[in-house]
Amino acid sequence: ILAYATLGVLTWTGILAVAFNYQRQESSVVAGTFFALQHDPQVQAHLGDHVHWDFPVFPWIHGTVNYLKGIVDISFRIRGDQGKEA
Repeated sequence: ILAYATLGVLTWTGILAVAFNYQRQESSVVAGTFFALQHDPQVQAHLGDHVHWDFPVFPWIHGTVNYLKGIVDISFRIRGDQGKEA
């Protein structure tokens, strides 16, 4: 029974982590930052014209987005068509 309890806790932890990451990914701050990176000439010169998420299916956003306190501290990986990543 301890194994089932551990499995249940791990499952819920994973589900919550994915849900919070999705919330960060869909925030206007992340969308605006990603849009700015895609259209920045310096980023395009370094990575290539087509900048996209490093993991296009489900990118992982590290950090916090707290609108109430005005705190945004995020990081994520991007890749360009030159094969470089940042």
